[in-house]
Amino acid sequence: VKARAAGIYLIFAAQRPDASVFPMQLRSNLGNRLILRVDSAGTSDLSLGIKNGGAERLLGKGHLAAIIGGGTTPIYAQVPFIDTDRLQQLVAALVRDLG
Repeated sequence: VKARAAGIYLIFAAQRPDASVFPMQLRSNLGNRLILRVDSAGTSDLSLGIKNGGAERLLGKGHLAAIIGGGTTPIYAQVPFIDTDRLQQLVAALVRDLG
């Protein structure tokens, strides 16, 4: 049984993705990619797996580029952003309510 069929999904997160932390064997096994803003065009190309994907030009705060299902054209989206203060409030409320 393959991992996906068993309900196992891999989520890879890196603050500074480069070839040493994101080797080709790992990259080739990641079908869907959701990339937030990165520092350079080279990092964007490596992260998205395509040239000129533009992740270095994203607006930040939840703006992302996605490669879905082995596609070659990025899909751009805006997802909700929660700043640190609000996140701390939410966690405190959960701890208080769930004890």
